[in-house]
Amino acid sequence: MPTERYEPSGDGVFFTHVDWKLIGELNGDESTSERSRSDQSSEDDADAAPIVSIPRYGAYVTSYTYYGVLRYPFAELLYPQEGPYLDGIETQTMTWTDGVLIFHGTYDVDAFGGDVTDGFARVDENETVTIFGGTDAITHGLGFAVSEDAVVVGLDDDSDHDPIDLVDAIVDRSGVGRDRIVDTDDGRWLFDSTGDAQMQYGRWQYGGDDILGVGGNGSLEDERGSDDPVTDSIESVISNLAFAVEEGTMVDRLARFAAIYRDDDTPSESEVREHLLGGIDRPHRIDVGSDRISVRASIDA
Repeated sequence: MPTERYEPSGDGVFFTHVDWKLIGELNGDESTSERSRSDQSSEDDADAAPIVSIPRYGAYVTSYTYYGVLRYPFAELLYPQEGPYLDGIETQTMTWTDGVLIFHGTYDVDAFGGDVTDGFARVDENETVTIFGGTDAITHGLGFAVSEDAVVVGLDDDSDHDPIDLVDAIVDRSGVGRDRIVDTDDGRWLFDSTGDAQMQYGRWQYGGDDILGVGGNGSLEDERGSDDPVTDSIESVISNLAFAVEEGTMVDRLARFAAIYRDDDTPSESEVREHLLGGIDRPHRIDVGSDRISVRASIDA
């Protein structure tokens, strides 16, 4: 993820990461679960705890990005279903940041030809990445890039910038390894404190008050209310949820949260337990520093 947006602003950098392939294994009908009523009530309490609901909210708002790629003829091929739609295109996870979607998986650049890329042509390439740009009135300004393990697609939204410019910027950062959150001391701490997960929600150097808001898609904070000492003064945060799936149900859930605060407003351990864990009785660990906190909770233990 970049340390700054393509056009820097007080909103900082927003990002999510979702394992769509694993999520596709979940059973949408909770009534098919064999859990007892008491187990169901206990899990509902855990789901409502912000340390769980924040990364799930990230996955929810990420689902709306599909509408930003509808003008790409291959869009539906990138979203995992019952196996790959086309040889050479198979997605596992997706990252959303700074006006682009980054699909992670296994890809063959030769699969991006013919009707799959109607209205696009190769405009640049090197040893690892091929960049495509729109060539007609419908695809003008659109762009995407393909490598063996990623496809970067510029979102077609109301931005003042052409999507292909945002794709170029992301590819440039990845290729030379510069201006990335993970390469800063604080960024490395955030990622090391939370680790890999199937759902992730993050913001970097945010200057506003509503750390959980995403323009146009509502806000988790709207549902939870204001005056939350854990989220009110966050400058940078990663909140994630790791899990496995068995018989269509999430199991072995591990929720992790790491945040850096501004203005000496770091919450106390008791505030974290009340406002982030929501009083759920689960094994957890809370570490509070001078300007940061890290929390982990085993939801299904």
